[in-house]
Amino acid sequence: MDDRRAKQRRRTFLGGTILQENGARLSDCIVRDVSDSGAQVSTHQAELPGDIVLEVAKTRRRAKAKVMWSSKGHHGLMYKDGPHDLLRSSPSELMSLPKVQAALYEAKLAIAAVAGVPVEAVSLTLDIVDPPAEVARSPAALG
Repeated sequence: MDDRRAKQRRRTFLGGTILQENGARLSDCIVRDVSDSGAQVSTHQAELPGDIVLEVAKTRRRAKAKVMWSSKGHHGLMYKDGPHDLLRSSPSELMSLPKVQAALYEAKLAIAAVAGVPVEAVSLTLDIVDPPAEVARSPAALG
């Protein structure tokens, strides 16, 4: 097959879901490769509607996409809303990492010592709004 891709793709083998734009589920899929501008998926369906939403199960990230081509259950997608990184971990997933939890506890200990109160009296909230992709995928960040 002729490769007309403008962006480098990363090979994957991730579970995903194809949704209609209204959120109705169409099909499970395997995400075969991704880039900032599109993805290739495999489904049991030979054809997909022209406009869909792709969700990667592991990260729960979604992207609206246009089906550019279909061949024997394989589909080439182009993201409609600009670049997406569907492999980046979500903020809630990052919060569950042991190193993040340990750093938060160490911060509580330090604040309690400075304030002269028991650690149980300190409550911290951490919001990770939009972590940079390189941090989210870094082996050091996965603790």
